[in-house]
Amino acid sequence: MSATTLNRNSPIGTSTFTLGWLLDSLQRHDEVYQTRHASKIATKVTSNNVAEGKGISGKVYRITLHFGDTSSYSTILKVPGSDKLMAITENTEGGVNDICAQWDAYNETSHAFECKFMTELAPKLDIPMPKAFSTQLWSRAKNIQGCIHMSDLTDLGTTTGLWMSVTLGQVNTVLRHLVKMHADVLCLDRSSWEGQYVKNQTAMSIMCSNYLVDVERVRKMDFCKERVNHLLDRVGTLPSNKKFVDWAHTDVYKNLKMRPVIAFGDLHSNNLLWAYNAHGDTTDTVAGFIDFQLVHEGSPMNDLSRFLSLSADGIIRRKAEETIFTDYHKLLSAELESVGIEMPYTVKDLKTAYEYMFIAQAPQWVTINGSFMGSLAESEPACVDVARLRMIHCLEDVAGLLEGEYKHLKEQFST
Repeated sequence: MSATTLNRNSPIGTSTFTLGWLLDSLQRHDEVYQTRHASKIATKVTSNNVAEGKGISGKVYRITLHFGDTSSYSTILKVPGSDKLMAITENTEGGVNDICAQWDAYNETSHAFECKFMTELAPKLDIPMPKAFSTQLWSRAKNIQGCIHMSDLTDLGTTTGLWMSVTLGQVNTVLRHLVKMHADVLCLDRSSWEGQYVKNQTAMSIMCSNYLVDVERVRKMDFCKERVNHLLDRVGTLPSNKKFVDWAHTDVYKNLKMRPVIAFGDLHSNNLLWAYNAHGDTTDTVAGFIDFQLVHEGSPMNDLSRFLSLSADGIIRRKAEETIFTDYHKLLSAELESVGIEMPYTVKDLKTAYEYMFIAQAPQWVTINGSFMGSLAESEPACVDVARLRMIHCLEDVAGLLEGEYKHLKEQFST
């Protein structure tokens, strides 16, 4: 048992987890803590929610233990919940919407998938991410709060927020990490993961539930009103069709006969830590991928589509799309050939899979603008402008796809 002069029954933040529980977890599972601090006496503990203003699902406590010899050690406790999501949408005209209720109901399931991924699969993948020490499943029925206790990466880098566009250099960095992750997954024994992360495939279609309401909200906005309304008319109601969004995540890669991989499911700028350089400036190096609640088995283009549509301004995204499929193919081919595995995808199929996923994912900017921008409208008007422009550029490209090679989708999912 780790020694402390503090009350071991003191709660961490507003959670049900105590200082004693945390110290015991560190003592049992954190090798760095065991080596450097296990014999020391903790004299002070501080904690803060590092997800404040960033995440919308639960709290992420950074807990720092201070010892008698003036040294300190920090660790992370992630506690799932829906209070932040509720607060955001309560500041939106119309109040809490159906998205909140559905996400709230699904949170226990997504937390269970994140626990499973971080303890079973993540240790087998050669990409930067926190190490899980202890997990507890969440059960409202049994009044058991869930958590993931993990290593702290916050001194290594920072998120840049959803509103600051990624650069082409950062896009290329993320691409290389995704390729390495996909190569690792494709080299694993398929029985160790395949079929175990399927249910999470359809989580994202929850965002469909409020799409038509958000369309009407967006139509009332003054920003490029005529242009936006024309684009909404061209795209139509397809993004509100749950069957289509589910199909894009569950069936497209199968129809293209593409081997599935593991997708993070919610890859964007708020779920990436960009490493600091010696001067404390952010770089194009990824210090860590974080937040795996929507991890699932699926298309190799799932994460790439979500990352580019949510995190890149239109001009960056469109430039990346010129070469990213051939770049992915070349990089993954080299990874797999080095271990004697044949490349399972063609460039054409990668591009097709990406475009289907983009049609399903990119219109979420309508929901972001309609349901999630209320709290920023006065305090951060520049962020609102970014959200409006990304929505416009995504809708332009979705409309173009639906009027071209993918025009059959509106008829296929007309009901």
